[in-house]
Amino acid sequence: MAGEATGIFHGVGSLIEGAAAAFKGIYHPSLPLTAKIRPINDLTVEGVQKAWGTVSIVGGRAYLFGGVDSVGNLASNSMHIIHLPTTDVESTDYEELPASASSPPSRCVHTATVIDSQIYVYGGSSSADINSPKPIDENGRVWVFDTQSNTWSSLLPDHNTPIPRTPVFAVSSSTSFPKPQEKPSDENPHCSSARADLLPKHDLDPLATMPEPVEVNTYGSLFIYGGQHMAEDSSLQTNSNDMWIFDISSRTWSRFPSPPHSSPSTLSSPNLALVDNKLYTYIAPDAQTYALELDMRSIVFEADGPGEFGPSPLGPWTAIPAPDATSSPPPDHTASTHSSNEEKADSGGGGKEDATEASLVPITTGQGRNYLVLISTTTTGADTEPSPIYTLQLAPTSKSSASLKDSARSAMHKSTNRDVWAQVTHYYNNQNVLRQESQAGREVGVRRRGGMVAKMGTMDGGAVLVWGGVGGRGEVGDGVGFIVDFE
Repeated sequence: MAGEATGIFHGVGSLIEGAAAAFKGIYHPSLPLTAKIRPINDLTVEGVQKAWGTVSIVGGRAYLFGGVDSVGNLASNSMHIIHLPTTDVESTDYEELPASASSPPSRCVHTATVIDSQIYVYGGSSSADINSPKPIDENGRVWVFDTQSNTWSSLLPDHNTPIPRTPVFAVSSSTSFPKPQEKPSDENPHCSSARADLLPKHDLDPLATMPEPVEVNTYGSLFIYGGQHMAEDSSLQTNSNDMWIFDISSRTWSRFPSPPHSSPSTLSSPNLALVDNKLYTYIAPDAQTYALELDMRSIVFEADGPGEFGPSPLGPWTAIPAPDATSSPPPDHTASTHSSNEEKADSGGGGKEDATEASLVPITTGQGRNYLVLISTTTTGADTEPSPIYTLQLAPTSKSSASLKDSARSAMHKSTNRDVWAQVTHYYNNQNVLRQESQAGREVGVRRRGGMVAKMGTMDGGAVLVWGGVGGRGEVGDGVGFIVDFE
């Protein structure tokens, strides 16, 4: 009897603990996030100290390409690969792949994006002078680095279709859609059929039933937005609001709807992120976030051949949050120092170098909770003034713990913080010690002009890599890099 009573009390206790945990989960705020800063300072090789290049992460490795080197010259066209630290290995490793005959020419202020194991590079300048960039005219060519074979190739567009002018300072994002289904193996006609009369009468060789992998560079879409390009008279660079999409399968460029903006001067520092089926951009001078919902279709194999449907807009760009939502958008750091290119010609200042460079990176903190991180790599204040980090909470993943929590909060008439911006206010070091307000470098991004930002891999969904840039002491690559973990 005593044992039964003990079991009952134990069950009641577990029920109370579970209810308390659920209650805490519902009421625990999803904003603001905290950030843990993990510096990477064990690399002393010259090639990694650069700015105005690109960093792309594939399989736990960071691929650095192009940019301006530590002495202010155009960096070589070698590929620098950094094996990033993990939970098991705290140190980093490094290797350099020298340029080959198939490598793209050296460049800076280009853009790069990743689809599976491929890195796609587009645009850029042949001059290390970022105040007077010289766009490389490549007639719409897209360069591809295969991280599995460590080789370069390029995609030449169909010249019977429109081709964008080569941009500098443009941004990009990508999707694997449209992607074909894996074709059934020719050695096993049964693996693709559900007909009873075709079912195998004996055990099949697993290798024979394995579908053929989809060939690289035959699927996916690239989005290219903004930047600067040469005007028709080839003498004036203009801020562009153009958005283009490149279909990898057909090698064709097409115009895509551009986000709204108040004036060309607001386009000096574009950013772009794709989350699920939505494109996002944040225009700092307008203090406005815009989203474009996409219809994602893939290739379906049919009896009469494949039919391809690429990403297409389901409507116009819309401002978020909704007018009745409460949000505190990141402040505009560009208003006091930005000047258009026309003004720059008269004043000798302003332009891209002084404007805020902000990267928009999608992350997830687990349990279906999704955010956009806005990391500004410059400020308009003193060299020691930090650049804060902001996060925008997005819709949770369907049927996830986060979505259930939001449903419960909505039923209780509590805010879910969806489409709300919030500044990261608590920063921790490697030892999980809270860094004090008065500590130098408490926040990140201290005058790191030309810094490179990339989302870590799927295993580190809540982490972002910040690399290189011109630091507070005016040195290229100052501080090298660090990883920011968000919780």
